[in-house]
Amino acid sequence: DLYRRLGLYEESLEHQESYREVLRHYELDNGYMYYSSTIHQSIAFAQLEQIHEAMQSYCEAIQLADNLKDVIFGVSARNNYALFFLEQGELDSARKYLDLALQRLETGPDSLVGRPIYASLYDNLGELYQREGKFLLALQLFQALREELEGKALTKRIRKTNFRIGWNLSRLGRHREAIGYLEPVFDFLRENPEVLRRLDQGYHRTLFETLSESYAAKGNYEQQAEVERFHILFLNSRLKYSRDERTKVLRFLVRRTQTFYEQRLNQEQLEADIQAMHYSEDRWKLLLVILLILSAATAGVTFLYRRNI
Repeated sequence: DLYRRLGLYEESLEHQESYREVLRHYELDNGYMYYSSTIHQSIAFAQLEQIHEAMQSYCEAIQLADNLKDVIFGVSARNNYALFFLEQGELDSARKYLDLALQRLETGPDSLVGRPIYASLYDNLGELYQREGKFLLALQLFQALREELEGKALTKRIRKTNFRIGWNLSRLGRHREAIGYLEPVFDFLRENPEVLRRLDQGYHRTLFETLSESYAAKGNYEQQAEVERFHILFLNSRLKYSRDERTKVLRFLVRRTQTFYEQRLNQEQLEADIQAMHYSEDRWKLLLVILLILSAATAGVTFLYRRNI
């Protein structure tokens, strides 16, 4: 599991196979240990894009889970397989296994409500609705989930659900409400950089983008500039991004600068800089500093302009 958490998926596969051999040889398995190892193996196969092997491993995990007494394992195994299909963009298959997990959940005790697996299952269902463009349905689901989680010791899950609610409100054009949910998440992550560094890149990028868009839609340009500056500074501390990731984020920041602050950058020069960037940390830092200065300068112009009004 440690190898998997570190993103060392090949090492994780080797470790899981050795672990399973030990379980078989010494007859140590109580069912759960072999099931847990199979789930970790499935995730590693998926991350290494060994799709056929991942599907076989997930199916094996479901069979193992069904032999365990606690219904939670059957729910979890199907939920994990549904998430795999979501990440592959196979929405019909994702819906199939989410429905099967929900059916399994209904046969379990009421005590499952509010537990991490319950929240994870409904989070994945909401993700499915979002990918299908059903933002109102996703919003209603996350709002209901938020009520279920209230008062339970699942602070991290509640924070993620608030982010989901804010994102869907933004997609529906309800930016003022979206800001109310997104701002506390942003403030928490800004005050707890160690948590921010552990997050998936897509999560924090989407948070920054969505909050920035909502501020801009409401004309809150100073708050928007603050989000943009923090985003740039955070990226500057995360220079291990891949070239594609850096290019994507750089384009996003330049687009923001052009759109919301009406800057007219030299597009041809920008494209040349992006092509020449490769993995040069000095060039990447320079571009970030330029964008940071532009963001701060335009925020100052906006402030002075408003003051003169």
